[in-house]
Amino acid sequence: MTLNQLKLSVISELNSRNLKNPQIRKNALEKVCKYISEYGQIYLHNQNVILPKDKNKFKNEYERYKGIKMNGAEDSVINEIYNQLNMAAI
Repeated sequence: MTLNQLKLSVISELNSRNLKNPQIRKNALEKVCKYISEYGQIYLHNQNVILPKDKNKFKNEYERYKGIKMNGAEDSVINEIYNQLNMAAI
C-alpha cells in the first residue's frame, strides 16, 4: 500500500466514525505521514509503506523525531495506520 493509499484509507475510516472533531486526527495523520515520507529510505520500499512489526517501536521512533511525547490523536492515528496495513495484508 502506498503512502497516499494508506492516508486515504485512514481518512475514510476516520470519516466513518462518529468523532466530535475528526479534523484533529486528520491533522495528526498529516504529521505522521510527513514523518514517514521524510524517512522514506526506512519506511518506503518500492513506494509501499513498510513499518516495523512492533508498533511501539515505531511510536518511540516518532516521539524521538518530534522531540516530545506524542499526543493522543497521533497515537490513535498510528494505531489506525497499523490496522489499515494489517487489513491490506490479508
